Amino acid sequence: MSNYKGDFYVGDEFRTNPKSRVPGGYDVKVFLVDGSSKVYSRIKNPEAYKKIVMRDPEVTDCQVIGESKS
Repeated sequence: MSNYKGDFYVGDEFRTNPKSRVPGGYDVKVFLVDGSSKVYSRIKNPEAYKKIVMRDPEVTDCQVIGESKS
């Protein structure tokens, strides 16, 4: 799924944490070594999420891009 800015948002069916279906939180953009990026919405604790995601060798950067709209 993509939003009006053209960013790729990961769909709910691919999310494993039940809290990701609860409204509120932040959008976090994850940048991969192949140059692509994905946005995960409704992240409740973005700083903890960033620490976990940055452990993946395929991830080059992770940025909070704003509050989730849904």
